[in-house]
Amino acid sequence: MKAPLTLILPAAALIIAIALWWTQQTPSQQIISAELAKDCQLHQQACSSNHQNITLTLAITPKPIPIAKQLEVIAYVNGTSPVKVQLDINGSNMYMGYNRITLKQQSDGSWTGKSLLAFCTTEAMQWQLTLLIDLPDGSQLQAPFPLTTPYKP
Repeated sequence: MKAPLTLILPAAALIIAIALWWTQQTPSQQIISAELAKDCQLHQQACSSNHQNITLTLAITPKPIPIAKQLEVIAYVNGTSPVKVQLDINGSNMYMGYNRITLKQQSDGSWTGKSLLAFCTTEAMQWQLTLLIDLPDGSQLQAPFPLTTPYKP
């Protein structure tokens, strides 16, 4: 028994579409790493990181930064006009799940959002907070900011 043409043509079109999609190369985003913000205590003050002519500043309140409580995040980007700004929060000494927020641009040029640090039972939880700055040329500038939070039962 021959398959009707109405079944063969859609199936062939689907196979061709999948083959084209499979072979299509998607361009990878260029990742640029800014300097690690050294000797800065986010518990006490805003911290800055630089890459060429771009300065990235991260501030978090309240201070000291608590765990398992809402945080106000503010980022300043000087030297470029970002397309998008995100904050990625990762546990350095223990996996703490996915925690990334997209910050919203404010009229003063700052980028703001809300997040929190998950509760952890280690004596001192080490975090890496990374500002992810999507630039107009399609690349992404990443600026890491270390943070340690003590365990407080």
